[in-house]
Amino acid sequence: MPVPTFDQLLWPILELAGRTEITRQTATAAMIEQFSLTNEERQEAISSGAPKISNRTGWAMSHLTKAALIEKVAKFTYKATTKGVD
Repeated sequence: MPVPTFDQLLWPILELAGRTEITRQTATAAMIEQFSLTNEERQEAISSGAPKISNRTGWAMSHLTKAALIEKVAKFTYKATTKGVD
């Protein structure tokens, strides 16, 4: 399976943030597990050298924040809003 696009990560990240507080690192690890990414897929990088899955997780979290579905509760830490849980 190719690395999921950021829009494919929106729902799984929102569900995760509804159960527990998340960081980009913990969300990335959860998405790697949920999508059963291979070592090769985990290491696939964008042009800057950053891991593609980490980059796409960050974009998904950014879109969820802008939609007010998750919110920052501490430095680098997010959780689902009431709107996000609904």
